[in-house]
Amino acid sequence: MSLLPVENLYSQFPSLAGMLLDGAKIYVGEPGKDPETNPQAVFWSVEGGAAVTQPLDFLGGYAARAGAPALFYTRAAYSLRLREASGAELLFIANLQKPIPFVTGPAAPVAGSTMQIDWIMEDNSKPVEALGGYWNSNTYAAVAFSKEFTDTLTDKDTPAIGVLSYVAQNYDNPLSDGVAVMGVAEAWAEHATVFGANFIASGQPTAVHARYVGMEVDVQPATGVQPADGSAGVYVNVFNASIPGAVLQSAGLGATFGDGVKLGGIATTGAGLSMQSEAETIGSLVNTTIGQFADCAIRLGNGVQRGLAFSAATGGKANIYTDGDFLIAACPPSGFAIKTVGGASTLVYVSAADGSVDIQAGGALKIAGLKVAGARQTGWTAMSGTAVKGGLNTESVTLPELARIVKALIDERFAAGGVGA
Repeated sequence: MSLLPVENLYSQFPSLAGMLLDGAKIYVGEPGKDPETNPQAVFWSVEGGAAVTQPLDFLGGYAARAGAPALFYTRAAYSLRLREASGAELLFIANLQKPIPFVTGPAAPVAGSTMQIDWIMEDNSKPVEALGGYWNSNTYAAVAFSKEFTDTLTDKDTPAIGVLSYVAQNYDNPLSDGVAVMGVAEAWAEHATVFGANFIASGQPTAVHARYVGMEVDVQPATGVQPADGSAGVYVNVFNASIPGAVLQSAGLGATFGDGVKLGGIATTGAGLSMQSEAETIGSLVNTTIGQFADCAIRLGNGVQRGLAFSAATGGKANIYTDGDFLIAACPPSGFAIKTVGGASTLVYVSAADGSVDIQAGGALKIAGLKVAGARQTGWTAMSGTAVKGGLNTESVTLPELARIVKALIDERFAAGGVGA
């Protein structure tokens, strides 16, 4: 059997003369501030019930409630002032910080209201068990940490951290990973659902201009070092069984995001979206066959840098872009070709050298479905003699003059390539 010392649970406050105080007043305030003008909530119970009206009265050196010594509770950080019955200041401490103990939490949940928690370490004006209101059903936590930060505890441009884990990996082995935080959620039941991590960036109605970020990942090597291959921002790996869902998935549950993915800080030689290696095979890099688009599936800006680029294995490159008025195809040295599936046959070829257009044998140029130009008609021979391009009177033209005009027309057809031998 273990025996424990019997102790006085109540704090005594004597006067400077060592006498027990009667009629003294004690004020509890926000840390770093005057407790009389900036009071902090004080309670008669550790759970935060039965609020204390300040200042507290003293009887026989003890804080008194209804004429009897009583314990009183506030957050771990606070300021304190003690005045004698005469009003003279006996004690003032601007900042007091006590260790936050673990206490037992609510033993049973209330659906949509209160979370069941085994152990709580809390320094917050809002009870952590009230976070159960985020969900409509019963919620449970084994251990909960809660901290409220004020302007006296944090500074501009510095983080206010709820839980900090620091790992210094001082083992020179590339196969040994230093992990600051690891969580394992393991499904044991057949239809269980497990999340490796779940982050909620939330706010009160008073936080009308707050900034909400679900998760931030910073990669911060020391200046001047060369990160090894394989360094990255986020790795998402899948093991043992194929997952039918997406690697990254966003959803709008009563609200929307301004954009899907925004990129920045990518090297000029890097790609915003690419495959890991040639060994990878997927159905498509971008799929716009699902969903509706208010404007367009893919929007490209003006200029060659905002268009499409097609790279060949030999190093050649073709670009398709717009200058705001025209759709421009900047072709490789050979030119531009439209081919059959697989590239076996060339249907249309545009030469990059002179702009000439070559249509596959048997093809034709049509307007409104009517053929206006087609393959060369053979079997023709050129006429001899002199050609005349018009200028004759239809009322007095002679047969030789008419023949000269016919020769000019045939010569034009020969030159255009429409007819030939």
